[in-house]
Amino acid sequence: MASIPYITDTYLDGKSHKETAFSLANAADFYRLFRPGGTVPKDVVKTANSVEATGKMFKLKGIQFGNWTTTEDRHDYLALTYLCLTDMNKVLKFKNNNLGLDGKLAFSFGSRGSGGALGHYESNNQVINITRYWRTDKINRIRESFGKPPLLFIPKSERFEKTGGAGSFAHEYGHFLDYTFGRYIAVSKDSNWLTGPYRTTSITIEEQKHPLRKLTKEVMDAILLDSKGNRSAYSKRIQKEGEYWNRRLEVFARFFEQYISFKLSKLKITNKFLAKPVYRSSVYLNNKEFAKVVPKMDKLVAEMRKYT
Repeated sequence: MASIPYITDTYLDGKSHKETAFSLANAADFYRLFRPGGTVPKDVVKTANSVEATGKMFKLKGIQFGNWTTTEDRHDYLALTYLCLTDMNKVLKFKNNNLGLDGKLAFSFGSRGSGGALGHYESNNQVINITRYWRTDKINRIRESFGKPPLLFIPKSERFEKTGGAGSFAHEYGHFLDYTFGRYIAVSKDSNWLTGPYRTTSITIEEQKHPLRKLTKEVMDAILLDSKGNRSAYSKRIQKEGEYWNRRLEVFARFFEQYISFKLSKLKITNKFLAKPVYRSSVYLNNKEFAKVVPKMDKLVAEMRKYT
């Protein structure tokens, strides 16, 4: 069984990683765990051999892998990045697959995480980190804390699909759009973020002149306000959940998850690495609330597309 080439980082900041080769036998079946019911593009395995080719295709700054990711993990994460960006651009339709917005965005996998976060976006460095899948021993420690017996073997495919940052890709990319368009296109002295001052929990912000900020405000108002300008039922619901859940940038990112999943469902595409509900249902919009916001988000995406 022929092995495939090593993968090395293209986003470099002093990290270096040991690698071991592996075979891509049955890789397409593995990727179908995340994209069930649909075909995996024929060139995904070929593309997964080259960080450079993937970065060039989507105009990325680079891709980085953590110390505990094997070469097999790197090929898997790279292939899933390709699938996620390909699927997401079926919705966003950014010109020339410019999802990295001219080299502003880097991805890292298992190299920059902390605590129990599924993923996070570093606005200062313009990096999205997706947390690595869990080891069997970590899962067993959690099982034992609930009085459950340890498992001798948990397939990597199952751990890859159900633990770590699987499903948080779109959420973190929503943060990237929020910050990057606000920082570089719709520049404002008030905030680098389209959604308003960093981590603010205000239900309203002042009117802004730039179309991107105006349309973002319309999206957020449709989520957080009712027809009379008071708190919406959704806003009241998350108000009880705590400060983090009420931050405007987090509300936007959670809605972006739902928006991408909804639009892909219309194309009969499911991508569970790209977006799936990773939080309790109360912090997401219900179907009626969501439907009200979609047309406004369509207008915002169309405006973003003009700058790609």
